[in-house]
Amino acid sequence: MGYAYESYSTTTGEAADGPEGWGGDVNTNVQVGVVVRSAIGDVPVCLGGEVDCVRARPGSPNPGLEACVELKTNKVIESERHDAVFHKKLLKHWAQSFLLGVETVEVGFRTDSGILASRHTFDTATIPALVAQAHGNTWSPVPCLHFLHAVLAMLVRHVLPSDPVERYNGREIPPAVLWRLRFTPRGGCELFLLGEVDTGDDGRWGGILPEDYVAWRLERAGA
Repeated sequence: MGYAYESYSTTTGEAADGPEGWGGDVNTNVQVGVVVRSAIGDVPVCLGGEVDCVRARPGSPNPGLEACVELKTNKVIESERHDAVFHKKLLKHWAQSFLLGVETVEVGFRTDSGILASRHTFDTATIPALVAQAHGNTWSPVPCLHFLHAVLAMLVRHVLPSDPVERYNGREIPPAVLWRLRFTPRGGCELFLLGEVDTGDDGRWGGILPEDYVAWRLERAGA
């Protein structure tokens, strides 16, 4: 249902085969990419993510973050229980859009037969207040952001010193250091140092990031 809703809600600007209003089959290899520079408390972050669509003319080179829209689907709300479940789901919708700075979330409400019954547009910034007004303390953004800050601060404190830039001797890329972050519901996060990853048999650096990118960073750091 999600792909169908996206196809009816968007267009590439080119004629598409299909029923009236069909914008074409969703191509998961084509996406709107967003990269933002922000901060969580005192921790600077650079975030990248995929956005479902933008409100702009097809082919617009840079429609801007304010034009980005996230598309979601949900079962038609027919009871108080359905309403409570939907407002809990709004936490995921809010977090995904808030962190990237996407201002709009559009939800299509479908029947059990997959028929679109209605649509509603949500302002990302007002979703927490909407939930609080309807269901009290179902969830709050404050502990979510505090938890995120605590995790990021832990990574900065322990992982950052193992960054190749911090250990570069000016001659060769240091071995990659492998960490594992484990989250246990109601238990918190644990960070484990697993060890170093040496250069592989093919001579390539053993880290997750591309070796060319790491070398570029090292050159910039030494400039």
